Amino acid sequence: NARGKILVTERLEPPNPKCLVCRDDPEANVKLNLNNFSIKMFEEKILKGALNMVAPDAEVAGKGTILITSDAEERDDAMLEKPLSDFVSDGAVLSCDDFLQNYNLKVYVWHADTLEDGKEFLVAGDKEKLQPKTEEEPKEAEKPKEDNNGKTSDMAIDVDDDIVEISNGAAANG
Repeated sequence: NARGKILVTERLEPPNPKCLVCRDDPEANVKLNLNNFSIKMFEEKILKGALNMVAPDAEVAGKGTILITSDAEERDDAMLEKPLSDFVSDGAVLSCDDFLQNYNLKVYVWHADTLEDGKEFLVAGDKEKLQPKTEEEPKEAEKPKEDNNGKTSDMAIDVDDDIVEISNGAAANG
């Protein structure tokens, strides 16, 4: 329509509290070998690959140590080649976010010497649900409407009124 809004006759479903991304405190569990996995591998294979981040940032929760940054000026390539075990231990919590997608989650890192089937890592959770949140449109103050002459009008029509169905009740008496 002319206002650029979509009108829907159905109510939106509330966020699923069991969804790893939709709930208030999204989290994922990652099992890997901390000694063999570099920070760069963690960024590329887990954050970007398995968790669908585009430009991730990661820091050790509670310590404030930044492991991964999306800012090119702050990026330390030598640090990215170091193993995760230099910075975190078994059971560590990483606060990860992707500002490009409005995507934040906690990643619990668990050490395992070997994983079954020769896998490098294991991410616990439903991969379908580990998706970025849909982009919320920023709320802006209602601007005065403009008429065809480019002038503002304080007497704009409000189309946000509720639509109510009224029946005469004749069918109910039948």
